[in-house]
Amino acid sequence: MRRKFVPALIYPAVIVGTMAWALQENLPPTNAPAEPNDIRELLEMTGVAKELIQLGPAMLAPIKKACPQVPKEVWDEFLRGVTAEGLVDRVVPIYQKYYTEEDVRQLINFYRSSVGRKTVQVQPELLRDSLAAGQQWGAELAGQALVRLGEKGYIQKAHPKFISGQPPAYPPVARSARVQGVVKLRALVDKDGSIASLSLISGHPLLVNAAIGAVQNWRYEPSFSGGQAVVVLTEIDVNFTLQDNKTETPAPHV
Repeated sequence: MRRKFVPALIYPAVIVGTMAWALQENLPPTNAPAEPNDIRELLEMTGVAKELIQLGPAMLAPIKKACPQVPKEVWDEFLRGVTAEGLVDRVVPIYQKYYTEEDVRQLINFYRSSVGRKTVQVQPELLRDSLAAGQQWGAELAGQALVRLGEKGYIQKAHPKFISGQPPAYPPVARSARVQGVVKLRALVDKDGSIASLSLISGHPLLVNAAIGAVQNWRYEPSFSGGQAVVVLTEIDVNFTLQDNKTETPAPHV
């Protein structure tokens, strides 16, 4: 019986070809710097380029304020000739510092996808809501700290006398919804009678921001202990009533 003869050289060829394919599939991403044009495409897709152009007017704002004699038309004419290209050119090397070409290509592929496009679309609102949540959490944390310090006697509770301050304007949305009531705030009154910190105890969400915005500018008579001015803790009620479409400025109480 004759055996089938297979040239021995076929096996090394197959092995080498298989190894080459496997190595190609498992090659680590290239460390080559990202191409400038790819970075520009990424900046455009993510909206970063559009955000960069907004920096120009923002940087000019202090100059415009300091030079009120300059007509608006002059600034408008100047800004018409401003593009983001100069700033983008400076940003490209920064992206090259942190991203390889493979990184940028993967990012571009992501932002071309439906979830990538949605990410760009919802990013401003996502950031806004996240910051609001962070501010609320921080205010609650500050309130808890004030309560703890008051309980341990590090901060005195007091009834400082109200000196001055404008009552909050009634929020139009709250007025339209016929919302009224009391916003109760916990306040840390500094040695000079200014508001050092505010935290919410209770109140309707449509009324809270208006109350805090006004009360943070209120002034009180300084409180003294042992002949020296001290920081004190108090509670402030801000009454919103629809009877006369105004808010009251009641004396604070604990």
